[in-house]
Amino acid sequence: MPKKHIELTDAQYKTLIKLAFLGEWVLNAHNVESKYPKEQQVLNHLLSKFKTFNAEELVHEVDEDEDYEVEDEVVMGYLEQLIEFREDTFWELLVNKLVGRDLIEILLAKDPEALKNFSEEEREAMIYKLEKFYKKEFDTAGLETLRVVNEDNVDPRLN
Repeated sequence: MPKKHIELTDAQYKTLIKLAFLGEWVLNAHNVESKYPKEQQVLNHLLSKFKTFNAEELVHEVDEDEDYEVEDEVVMGYLEQLIEFREDTFWELLVNKLVGRDLIEILLAKDPEALKNFSEEEREAMIYKLEKFYKKEFDTAGLETLRVVNEDNVDPRLN
């Protein structure tokens, strides 16, 4: 396959390093062996051009095998942003999972005949109400009030 070329400023290259590092990190961070070697190779190739783009403060060569790494202090800065992203997505995912679970429970508890007349607008209104409940709760208390309870306890959402 013929190679293509793109032109980047030094600043654009440094931004591309950040984006590529974060993307590869998301794919491979929790694996002992890389599950995405192609992505790892592309990142390494991109890092190998660091001198061309005056990015010596971002990247260093690890060994003679032409392996490159992002500098540790730079990695820490990138990971701070990733941690912030994970925190935000954690709450959204938790709310979505709980709303999905609750919606199924509510719908299964309904009379099958009532479900036939259950409109899309009613479903959306129920989702909105459940999302609002959980978002308010988590904004106020975080995980402090989140508990796994027995089924014989009263569900506070139904009060």
